[in-house]
Amino acid sequence: MLTAEVEKEENQPINVNTGFQYRFIPQLQVRAGVSSAASIVWAGVGVRLNAVRIDITSSYHPQLGVTPGLLLLFGINKDKE
Repeated sequence: MLTAEVEKEENQPINVNTGFQYRFIPQLQVRAGVSSAASIVWAGVGVRLNAVRIDITSSYHPQLGVTPGLLLLFGINKDKE
């Protein structure tokens, strides 16, 4: 999947956010992107194990440095009869 977004705030330059996500197998996906206004780049990997999804991400900002991230999702599926 490829994505692009254009943002314009008053008294701020135009910001273009772009990214991609690729699913190697149903249980594994990678993603990366860039934001033009602040020169932020980010990347991540996601793993799905039954009803649990774990995403690990990291972004880099020129002044702030590296920011890590962790997402845990738990899904409960009920069988409909």
